[in-house]
Amino acid sequence: SYLWFSKIFSGVIAHIAVWFATSFMQLFLQAKESKIIKIARLIVFIIPCVMVLLAPTYEAFSKILPMSFVFDGIQISFAVYTIFKCLIKKDKNVFVMVMGFSPVLVMLCVDFVVHVILENTTQPYFTIMGWQCTIIAFLLVLSIRYGNLYKQFEKLNGKLEAEVEQRTLDLLVANKILKKEQDMAQ
Repeated sequence: SYLWFSKIFSGVIAHIAVWFATSFMQLFLQAKESKIIKIARLIVFIIPCVMVLLAPTYEAFSKILPMSFVFDGIQISFAVYTIFKCLIKKDKNVFVMVMGFSPVLVMLCVDFVVHVILENTTQPYFTIMGWQCTIIAFLLVLSIRYGNLYKQFEKLNGKLEAEVEQRTLDLLVANKILKKEQDMAQ
């Protein structure tokens, strides 16, 4: 039914996206999480999914969905905490992270105003467009980083091959000298 379609695609998948985005931020910034934080993040992810899935009618779903996004705000607060920790450490990756996530953050604010403050349930969620821009931004960042790493590895591989070739020649010369000395010793 349309209700289940809405529950899954407007509710559960939105919460999954926020959870994965927070996890991506943790990995991208190479931040460590304690087990307690991981469990807390998992609980904060599961509660809104259950809330949305248990909505009996579309009207109830329309009222529960904006409230369930409060849990996404809590989930995002874990990422914000990580970002502030990285800012204090002056990690240059944090600026890439903020710039990459800026489209979704702007659209998230728009959705908060439209759906929570103005209580307009007829408008679509604009955060979806922000996610698409964010995904494209990180695809570009990650592809540039991959390209740079590939060039660096190719350069190191070339140096390694040259080093192996030089060592092989050194061994051949050393073996010839050793063979000569063995012949002389005999």
